[in-house]
Amino acid sequence: MIAAKKKLFDQLSSIRSLSTEVLQELEVRIVFQRLPKGAHLLQAGETGDRLYYIARGLVRGYCVEEAKEITTWLAVEGEFAFSGSSFLREKRSNESIELLEYTELFYITRQDLHYLHKHFPKINYISQCILQQHFLLQEERLYLLRQMKAEKRLEQFRQQFPDLWKRVQNQHIASYLGINPATLSRLLRKK
Repeated sequence: MIAAKKKLFDQLSSIRSLSTEVLQELEVRIVFQRLPKGAHLLQAGETGDRLYYIARGLVRGYCVEEAKEITTWLAVEGEFAFSGSSFLREKRSNESIELLEYTELFYITRQDLHYLHKHFPKINYISQCILQQHFLLQEERLYLLRQMKAEKRLEQFRQQFPDLWKRVQNQHIASYLGINPATLSRLLRKK
């Protein structure tokens, strides 16, 4: 846990240097968790009030439409996980957040993050960078879904996320790419 926390603090400090005082406040306000595969950090209909940092593991966001799960994002070690619209607007989430592997993570509550924003302006910039990264990844996925044929989407995913390719189940990859699992199987057999 100590090494993971150091990695988190180093990652935040690489965005903008943090004073000893800020690091001490973070130390008090972040919470460490170990959770099993299949656990949910958030269920659709709940309000997401936590920002998670993944120290170890694999996490996905998904929504359910017409009884089908649609994977909306994937996150791994060194990345942040949260329901953007729920966390920012303090409203019920349309998506759920599920752990696809045993996961170790840190989280900070919205309330504690607001406290840090108010008292330590450097944290505002760091939060802005985290949000930008989250939304840029979402934009890339939307571009992928709108612009490319299924085969090209699959190849782009394999090139862009080689580690995810090896770790994520085909059903989740298919739903992330907006293709039918049978189509994914057919494309994989062609390779």
